[in-house]
Amino acid sequence: VSRQLTLEDIVATVMNQVTNILEARRISLHILDEADETTLRVMGVAGDVADVASGERIPVEGTPMGEALKSHQIVSGYFEFDGERFPAYFVPLISGESSFGTFNLVLTQQDAQLKENERQIILQIASVLAAALENLRLFEQTRKRAERERLLNKIVTQVAASLDLQHSLQIIVDEMASTLNVDQVRVALIQPDGKEMQVIAEYFDANSPSAIGMKIPLEGNLLTQEVIQTRQMVVVEDAQTNPRTAPVHEMFREQGIQTVVLLPLVVNDEVLGTIGLDILDERSFD
Repeated sequence: VSRQLTLEDIVATVMNQVTNILEARRISLHILDEADETTLRVMGVAGDVADVASGERIPVEGTPMGEALKSHQIVSGYFEFDGERFPAYFVPLISGESSFGTFNLVLTQQDAQLKENERQIILQIASVLAAALENLRLFEQTRKRAERERLLNKIVTQVAASLDLQHSLQIIVDEMASTLNVDQVRVALIQPDGKEMQVIAEYFDANSPSAIGMKIPLEGNLLTQEVIQTRQMVVVEDAQTNPRTAPVHEMFREQGIQTVVLLPLVVNDEVLGTIGLDILDERSFD
């Protein structure tokens, strides 16, 4: 497992190999959803899988997986198949002081109990699995950080070569659209009266109208206010209906914007405006 370089490889290795080590009616791997830590996402399942599928989301609260996450201990319970109950064990995946998922095992016999050597085996499997997944997460963080730094250095170099503000901003939006795989990028600056922003640069989809010169009100604009106040990036996947984007719902619907990512534009420790990234289909922003 520790030699695998992708999440898919790790899951496939675990699903294929564990059934050769332990007798189980089902094994499964659940990971906390990064976007919503009240749910677990099924990353892999092997054995009797009639009622569960990879990618399915399961609530944390009130489940034995949730109990295992909170207690950092193996939790026992049951799974039902065709009205019959089979003993199951839920093992937390731990990184540092936090649990981020569970490795689950359902036994083959209704009256079976987990033997001590089997208990030690699944603890070892969970430990190796947690380490592999954490190493993968750190690797991805490093890769993304390096890519962001490469993008920033490229933008800074190109902007430094230009004395024209508008041209510099166009370089930024073009590079961000290309590197971040988004459909539209727009820069909006807060106006002197502090009541609205104006779009001054953009990279936009050919099928959408230009937004250059568009005025965006700040009053009632919860998303923009949050970004300006916290100076943090915010991702809204239900952009056409989310209350935080209410002032621009009509524009989002007209342009087919499904997901919007908003970042603060900070210069010399002052928020001058925002950079908006738009996705026009169902793909998520990574």
